[in-house]
Amino acid sequence: MARAARSPRPSGATAHHRDGFRDRLATEASFLGSLRFRLTAWFTLMLVIILVVFGVMLRTVLLRSLESDVNQRLLVSATRIEAQTQVYLTGDPKNPYSFAPPSFQDLVLSGTWAAMIIVTKSDQGYSLSFIDDPNYATLPDPKNSLKSLSYDTVFATGKPEVQTTSVDGKPARVLLYPFDKFGTGVTTGIVVVGQSDESLHKTIDLLTQILLLAGGVGMVAAAGIGWLVAGQALGPIGR
Repeated sequence: MARAARSPRPSGATAHHRDGFRDRLATEASFLGSLRFRLTAWFTLMLVIILVVFGVMLRTVLLRSLESDVNQRLLVSATRIEAQTQVYLTGDPKNPYSFAPPSFQDLVLSGTWAAMIIVTKSDQGYSLSFIDDPNYATLPDPKNSLKSLSYDTVFATGKPEVQTTSVDGKPARVLLYPFDKFGTGVTTGIVVVGQSDESLHKTIDLLTQILLLAGGVGMVAAAGIGWLVAGQALGPIGR
């Protein structure tokens, strides 16, 4: 009977290659498990957490500050318009008020626009009609441009409210400023003042990019510093 052919034994080069690969694995495992590497990893992780928390807090504070500044600008314009708006009683139950608003262009701050709503109370609730005279309103076609706004909270509280919406396809911040010219507790009109939110979003996006870049640089720097500090701290132990 013919003997089965035996598989050739691995050559010396192949065995040496396998031994070298095992040595590299052992070296990498030893490096990753070393005290110096673990100290560096912990130091880097802690610094990254601190940078993330600081970045989130900074972004939140800046966003609130910018929103507060915009809201204040809108409120200043709205109070100016309301103070110079004259309202007269007509005696007509269907149209009880006659409005004589000022020119909005002279009262709104730069970059803002304004419109006014006449409010008529009825048995079914409130009827709203925009003053779309171009001599007053600075927002073209306010009825359609501001159709997504909600007035429930304004009527319920009688206090100004800020809403975010889209005007002509762009994000905008809008202040609804209700007023009662006759002190009856019934809203007679609403001043609507707003401005684009694009610049605010761009500022926040730029800050986010800067924080991400600073975080990446800080992580690399933290790893390098941590490696050096850990080496200095563990030097006496090695000796």
